[in-house]
Amino acid sequence: MKPWIANLCFILVEIILIGIAFIIGADAIECLTEGDLSGYFNEMSDLIQYVSIIDVILLIVSVLFLVVKPLRTKLTRFCSICNIVWAVIQAVWMFLN
Repeated sequence: MKPWIANLCFILVEIILIGIAFIIGADAIECLTEGDLSGYFNEMSDLIQYVSIIDVILLIVSVLFLVVKPLRTKLTRFCSICNIVWAVIQAVWMFLN
């Protein structure tokens, strides 16, 4: 696989996952601006659950891109390591709180 294809796949997966989180966040802000506080809390609960699912998916994608040799480029290696470090920091932060 050509390196630019691996980079494009990695970036598209991350953009799609983060885009979905922004859509859920926009729904939460819309509920807040309309004065629907219970809807806001419901959307934020969904967003928190989705972010934890994103962490797991990003870890799986990161490990996949680190393990599979044709997918490993300088960009995907750097982004994968950053994703893994970010997930560890979030796990430690949740544990400490």
